[in-house]
This record gives sequence, C-alpha cells and structure tokens, in this order.
Amino acid sequence: MLAAYSGQDDAYVYGPVCVDASMRGKGILEKLVARMEAALGGRQGILFINAKNVPSLRAHERMGMPRVAEFELGGEVFQVLATSA
Repeated sequence: MLAAYSGQDDAYVYGPVCVDASMRGKGILEKLVARMEAALGGRQGILFINAKNVPSLRAHERMGMPRVAEFELGGEVFQVLATSA
C-alpha cells in the first residue's frame, strides 16, 4: 500500500475495521473515524480496501475519503484511500 501511495510525512495507517453485521448502518464507522481524526490532530490517514468490497468503499467515500491509488497483491486488487488532512 505504501509503495502505491505513501501520503504525507506524518500520515498514519488506518484499519482494518470490522463492524458486526448487526451494527452496520448505525454510524459506528463514522463515529470511530471522527474520534480517530480528533485524536490524531488532523494527520492524514491511509487505508486500503479490497476492490471487491464495494460497501466498504462506498462507506469510506461517503465520509470524504477519496481513492488515491491502487495496488495488486496475491491476484487481488486493492484501492488505497486517504483521509483529508
């Protein structure tokens, strides 16, 4: 991931995050990300999501995390996203 997109000098790696199916759609991810961003003082977060995981990609993009790169590993394509900083 970092070879595809290294981000800002003080960027941190975010994830993976797993939300139980019974808790999805309740704003858990949004609350987690908000707390994380507040705690890390506006630094940029970098994450990757399997390109097949469309619900996760959509959820992160709804929170304003654009796709900034992609890479392949083990025959799978991964999208790299980043928080704004």
